Amino acid sequence: MVRTVLLNKKGYTLVETLVALSIFSLVLIFMLQGFIVAYRINVQKLIKDETVKIAQDELEFIRDMDPNKIYDINNDGKFEDTENRTDCPICTTVPEIPQCVTVRQVRNVNVKFGKQVLVTQDISSPDILLVTVTVCSDYKDFHSENKIQHTITTVIAREE
Repeated sequence: MVRTVLLNKKGYTLVETLVALSIFSLVLIFMLQGFIVAYRINVQKLIKDETVKIAQDELEFIRDMDPNKIYDINNDGKFEDTENRTDCPICTTVPEIPQCVTVRQVRNVNVKFGKQVLVTQDISSPDILLVTVTVCSDYKDFHSENKIQHTITTVIAREE
């Protein structure tokens, strides 16, 4: 019985085992890179969704305001006054003006979103206001090098 075990040479050699382990490790490395890319795309999609939600919330807040007071968001009730503006001049996440930055939690990470609200009067009809809300973040889009942002615009008629 001992002789048959010694004569049976159907096992794997050390070299074959090392080659199989190296191929298996390369496959796992490529799969891990795929998971990392998928995770990054998923986080960026969540951040894009959050920018849309913030912009919609801000626009709904403005729609619920008195239409005659909406232009106060921009510049204290005067369309001509540009020195005493209280709005956010550009969409940035730097907290220079506290009402311009919103912090939301995305995947257990606090993400800063900047917002900009522009209210302009329609030239053809002074009773119509054009409200544009832009929300941005510091995260870059996966497909381009641009920062993630969302702009939404609505028209509101003022009552007389």
